[in-house]
Amino acid sequence: MIPNQGHFVWFGPTFPLTHALAVRSLWLTNRPTAIHLYLSDDLTGQPHFDALQAEIPALRIHGTSFDELTEGVDVERNELRVAWDSLMAERRFAALSDVIRYLVLHRSGGVYMDFDTITVRDLAPLRAGSGFCGREAILVPGAVERRSKLLRRFRTGPLHAVRLACSRLRGGVRWFKRIECLFALSINGAVLGLQAGHRVTRQALSRVPALYRQVGQRRPIIGPDLLQDLIEGCDDVAVLPPAAFYPLGPYMTRHYFSGCADVARLEREVVTDQTYVIHWYNDSSHGPGEIDCESIRRDAGRQLFARQALRYLPPGATKIRSP
Repeated sequence: MIPNQGHFVWFGPTFPLTHALAVRSLWLTNRPTAIHLYLSDDLTGQPHFDALQAEIPALRIHGTSFDELTEGVDVERNELRVAWDSLMAERRFAALSDVIRYLVLHRSGGVYMDFDTITVRDLAPLRAGSGFCGREAILVPGAVERRSKLLRRFRTGPLHAVRLACSRLRGGVRWFKRIECLFALSINGAVLGLQAGHRVTRQALSRVPALYRQVGQRRPIIGPDLLQDLIEGCDDVAVLPPAAFYPLGPYMTRHYFSGCADVARLEREVVTDQTYVIHWYNDSSHGPGEIDCESIRRDAGRQLFARQALRYLPPGATKIRSP
């Protein structure tokens, strides 16, 4: 069984409201025994961070030093340290978050989550196994990206155009659901649950030293690409369909933040009884921009993101721009 504890990683001196929503939604829906935050900076004085510390007794704060993170982890450290130092020198924080994800899950197990998530349901049914993750609907999975440029050009142009149209049109979610089968379903690690010492994390950490130099050419090389290679066909990791964690994939996430005359209907189309977490892709083409408690309350009747976030608003939140 996967321990009922969460892990989040953040490199940066600020702590936006959206981060607080991610943590509070996990806390309120799952009541974990611990929620671990791995932070590059001392965030004391950040209002949303201070509010979480005051409110959630299960919160545990950690640094991001290599020695601290690898303590008690049975992996070969020398080559991994070289990779770590190189990624740190190049400020490859997304890749470093991937490495931290593998380290902390390998050491203690639990559920890793990106900060651009809102948890909407208890994960207990998923934690009953030894591992779980989810697929997202994308244009080209890593294996095809590496193998065939010709195939990529042939397929992605028309599909991207249709997806872009669906992301902007009223009713686009319903239209996209009809053609989603034409898109590749690829593993994403934004939500990843594993038992401690799982072979996936052990193998991932052993392969990082051979892959980290390629991060500049392909950013997901030690993240989703590596997980896809390791988990595909793995019989002890449950791989859930997009509805579980990625009900709207890249570009389609515009519908979370655009105005909608019937937001209740849109919610029924997107957040189903299969949905545990909403990953809203902060690095996608359309994010929340500037957000505060007032804007969430104001927009909850016309915006899907605000409608979901409303129930998890932290007390005393102030206006902070999301990264």
